[in-house]
Amino acid sequence: MPDSLYLDPKTWILDNPLFQDRRKIVHGILEGAFGKLDTYLKRFQPLLELYWRNKQVDLHRLVDENLRDPQASLINTIELFTY
Repeated sequence: MPDSLYLDPKTWILDNPLFQDRRKIVHGILEGAFGKLDTYLKRFQPLLELYWRNKQVDLHRLVDENLRDPQASLINTIELFTY
């Protein structure tokens, strides 16, 4: 009587040289893709941070009547955005 009534093709696949070759190719492709992704994130991190900061700004504060010096606040905000 066999140990199990189910066939497990895992051992056949793992021992197959064709699988070993494809496994190395896929592993190389994935390593290359993650390396490029890491380079992309490092290069664009400052820009992504500036974009995130700009999205956090509440522009309704610039038109508030209770500002001490609305003109200076608007000029400073525009200069910050330009930076």
